[in-house]
Formats: sequence, structure tokens, C-alpha cells
Amino acid sequence: KNKFARVRNDEYPYKHPYFLKDLCGTFKLKNCTDDEVLLKLFNQTLTGTALSWYITCPAETILTWNNLRKVFVS
Repeated sequence: KNKFARVRNDEYPYKHPYFLKDLCGTFKLKNCTDDEVLLKLFNQTLTGTALSWYITCPAETILTWNNLRKVFVS
């Protein structure tokens, strides 16, 4: 329901990582760090232009949550 597409002008990319972090903070997965969960679920929260961007994003930008968040926001 809350997928980020970056189609509408009122969708701001800096809000989306906070949404995902809040969502992922509601559960814990055994043997997974919070960063691993965020990285694994991030692409599931994207659609449209934002998902296309993620698919073409260089692999070295998605090694950590902080790297991915910074690149996504910029």
C-alpha cells in the first residue's frame, strides 16, 4: 500500500527510508540484523520509477543500509 514510486510531486524520497525503518522496527527476524532486514525489504517497497532506479543501482551502493539510504535520498 505504501510503495514509493517517485511519480507524484508530493512524494519525497527522504521520507521513505524513515517509513521503512519504522515498519521494520515492529518485528525482529532471528539471525538477521536490522540492516539486513532493511536491505532485503527495501526493493519490496518500491514501484515504478523508483524500482527501475533500484534495479539499475550499482551493487556497491547497496552494501549497507546507510549507503543505500544516502544514495536513494540524493
